[in-house]
Amino acid sequence: MDNLPDDPGTRFGMVIGGVYRAMLRRLGRRFATAGYNVTPEQWSVLLHLWRADGPSQQTLADLTDRDKPTIARMVDVLEKRGLVTRTSHQSDGRIKQVFLTESGQAARAGLLAGSRVALEGALSGIEPGELSMALSVLERMRANLESLSSEDASHANQSIPRVVQAAEAGSEADP
Repeated sequence: MDNLPDDPGTRFGMVIGGVYRAMLRRLGRRFATAGYNVTPEQWSVLLHLWRADGPSQQTLADLTDRDKPTIARMVDVLEKRGLVTRTSHQSDGRIKQVFLTESGQAARAGLLAGSRVALEGALSGIEPGELSMALSVLERMRANLESLSSEDASHANQSIPRVVQAAEAGSEADP
Protein backbone atom coordinates (compact mmCIF):
# COMPACT_ATOMS: atom_id res chain seq x y z
CA MET A 1 0.00 0.00 0.00
CA ASP A 2 2.69 2.52 0.87
CA ASN A 3 5.46 3.08 -1.63
CA LEU A 4 7.87 4.68 0.80
CA PRO A 5 11.45 3.50 0.51
CA ASP A 6 12.54 1.00 3.15
CA ASP A 7 16.25 1.13 2.40
CA PRO A 8 18.73 1.29 5.30
CA GLY A 9 19.57 4.95 4.64
CA THR A 10 15.94 6.05 4.85
CA ARG A 11 15.31 3.89 7.91
CA PHE A 12 18.47 5.26 9.53
CA GLY A 13 17.27 8.83 9.08
CA MET A 14 13.88 8.00 10.53
CA VAL A 15 15.38 6.12 13.48
CA ILE A 16 17.92 8.85 14.31
CA GLY A 17 15.16 11.47 14.18
CA GLY A 18 12.97 9.33 16.43
CA VAL A 19 15.80 8.80 18.93
CA TYR A 20 16.45 12.55 19.00
CA ARG A 21 12.78 13.39 19.66
CA ALA A 22 12.41 10.63 22.28
CA MET A 23 15.54 11.83 24.09
CA LEU A 24 14.25 15.42 24.12
CA ARG A 25 10.95 14.23 25.60
CA ARG A 26 12.74 12.14 28.26
CA LEU A 27 15.06 15.02 29.18
CA GLY A 28 12.12 17.41 29.41
CA ARG A 29 10.24 15.04 31.72
CA ARG A 30 13.31 14.48 33.92
CA PHE A 31 13.91 18.23 34.25
CA ALA A 32 10.24 18.96 35.01
CA THR A 33 10.05 16.12 37.56
CA ALA A 34 13.09 17.56 39.32
CA GLY A 35 11.42 20.99 39.41
CA TYR A 36 13.47 22.72 36.71
CA ASN A 37 11.65 24.94 34.22
CA VAL A 38 14.24 24.31 31.51
CA THR A 39 13.75 22.75 28.09
CA PRO A 40 16.33 20.35 26.63
CA GLU A 41 17.25 23.05 24.10
CA GLN A 42 17.87 25.57 26.89
CA TRP A 43 19.81 22.91 28.79
CA SER A 44 22.20 22.61 25.84
CA VAL A 45 22.97 26.33 26.17
CA LEU A 46 23.50 25.99 29.93
CA LEU A 47 25.77 23.00 29.32
CA HIS A 48 28.09 25.15 27.18
CA LEU A 49 28.03 27.92 29.76
CA TRP A 50 29.01 25.47 32.51
CA ARG A 51 32.00 24.49 30.36
CA ALA A 52 33.06 28.08 29.64
CA ASP A 53 31.12 31.00 31.10
CA GLY A 54 30.87 34.26 29.16
CA PRO A 55 30.77 33.37 25.47
CA SER A 56 29.11 35.67 22.97
CA GLN A 57 25.64 34.84 21.71
CA GLN A 58 27.22 34.12 18.30
CA THR A 59 29.60 31.61 19.90
CA LEU A 60 26.63 29.92 21.62
CA ALA A 61 24.82 29.79 18.28
CA ASP A 62 27.84 28.11 16.69
CA LEU A 63 28.31 25.66 19.57
CA THR A 64 24.66 24.59 19.55
CA ASP A 65 24.14 24.62 15.77
CA ARG A 66 21.41 27.23 16.03
CA ASP A 67 20.93 30.56 14.34
CA LYS A 68 21.55 33.83 16.16
CA PRO A 69 17.86 34.86 16.54
CA THR A 70 17.00 31.48 18.07
CA ILE A 71 19.84 31.77 20.57
CA ALA A 72 18.79 35.33 21.39
CA ARG A 73 15.25 34.12 22.21
CA MET A 74 16.57 31.21 24.28
CA VAL A 75 18.88 33.51 26.23
CA ASP A 76 15.95 35.92 26.75
CA VAL A 77 13.97 33.13 28.41
CA LEU A 78 16.92 31.93 30.50
CA GLU A 79 17.54 35.52 31.56
CA LYS A 80 13.87 35.99 32.58
CA ARG A 81 14.14 32.80 34.65
CA GLY A 82 17.21 34.19 36.40
CA LEU A 83 19.64 31.57 35.12
CA VAL A 84 21.81 33.81 32.93
CA THR A 85 22.63 37.45 32.43
CA ARG A 86 23.86 39.32 29.36
CA THR A 87 26.44 42.05 29.32
CA SER A 88 28.06 44.05 26.57
CA HIS A 89 31.60 43.09 25.64
CA GLN A 90 34.24 45.44 27.11
CA SER A 91 35.81 46.48 23.81
CA ASP A 92 32.85 45.99 21.44
CA GLY A 93 29.47 46.93 22.87
CA ARG A 94 27.66 45.27 19.96
CA ILE A 95 28.75 41.85 21.22
CA LYS A 96 26.60 40.42 24.00
CA GLN A 97 28.28 37.98 26.35
CA VAL A 98 26.24 35.47 28.32
CA PHE A 99 27.10 34.60 31.91
CA LEU A 100 25.55 32.21 34.39
CA THR A 101 23.93 33.68 37.48
CA GLU A 102 24.22 32.03 40.90
CA SER A 103 20.91 30.28 40.14
CA GLY A 104 22.31 29.07 36.81
CA GLN A 105 25.36 27.68 38.57
CA ALA A 106 23.21 26.09 41.27
CA ALA A 107 21.00 24.34 38.68
CA ARG A 108 24.03 22.51 37.28
CA ALA A 109 24.06 19.53 39.64
CA GLY A 110 20.34 18.82 39.34
CA LEU A 111 20.15 19.23 35.57
CA LEU A 112 23.26 17.13 34.98
CA ALA A 113 21.87 14.41 37.25
CA GLY A 114 18.59 14.44 35.31
CA SER A 115 20.41 14.24 31.99
CA ARG A 116 22.54 11.35 33.26
CA VAL A 117 19.44 9.38 34.30
CA ALA A 118 17.83 10.05 30.90
CA LEU A 119 20.96 8.96 29.05
CA GLU A 120 21.43 5.84 31.16
CA GLY A 121 17.89 4.79 30.30
CA ALA A 122 18.50 5.36 26.61
CA LEU A 123 21.75 3.36 26.67
CA SER A 124 20.35 0.46 28.70
CA GLY A 125 21.46 -2.86 27.22
CA ILE A 126 23.95 -1.28 24.82
CA GLU A 127 27.51 -2.57 25.15
CA PRO A 128 30.41 -0.06 25.30
CA GLY A 129 31.79 -1.35 21.98
CA GLU A 130 28.41 -0.86 20.30
CA LEU A 131 28.18 2.67 21.63
CA SER A 132 31.72 3.43 20.49
CA MET A 133 30.97 2.16 16.98
CA ALA A 134 27.70 4.10 16.81
CA LEU A 135 29.48 7.30 17.87
CA SER A 136 32.19 6.74 15.29
CA VAL A 137 29.62 6.31 12.50
CA LEU A 138 27.63 9.36 13.62
CA GLU A 139 30.75 11.52 13.84
CA ARG A 140 31.77 10.51 10.30
CA MET A 141 28.25 11.23 9.04
CA ARG A 142 28.30 14.67 10.66
CA ALA A 143 31.69 15.42 9.09
CA ASN A 144 30.36 14.28 5.70
CA LEU A 145 27.29 16.50 6.05
CA GLU A 146 29.34 19.50 7.12
CA SER A 147 31.63 18.98 4.14
CA LEU A 148 28.62 18.71 1.84
CA SER A 149 27.11 21.87 3.35
CA SER A 150 30.24 23.78 2.37
CA GLU A 151 30.11 22.29 -1.12
CA ASP A 152 26.39 23.01 -1.43
CA ALA A 153 26.93 26.65 -0.47
CA SER A 154 29.66 27.15 -3.07
CA HIS A 155 27.71 25.27 -5.77
CA ALA A 156 24.51 27.14 -4.99
CA ASN A 157 26.18 30.44 -5.80
CA GLN A 158 27.45 29.03 -9.10
CA SER A 159 24.16 27.40 -10.13
CA ILE A 160 21.86 30.36 -9.48
CA PRO A 161 22.82 32.23 -12.66
CA ARG A 162 22.31 29.06 -14.74
CA VAL A 163 18.85 28.52 -13.25
CA VAL A 164 17.93 32.14 -13.88
CA GLN A 165 19.28 31.94 -17.45
CA ALA A 166 17.32 28.77 -18.09
CA ALA A 167 14.14 30.35 -16.74
CA GLU A 168 14.69 33.47 -18.81
CA ALA A 169 15.36 31.39 -21.92
CA GLY A 170 12.16 29.43 -21.32
CA SER A 171 10.10 32.60 -20.90
CA GLU A 172 11.52 34.05 -24.15
CA ALA A 173 10.54 30.91 -26.01
CA ASP A 174 6.93 31.22 -24.82
CA PRO A 175 4.77 33.52 -26.99
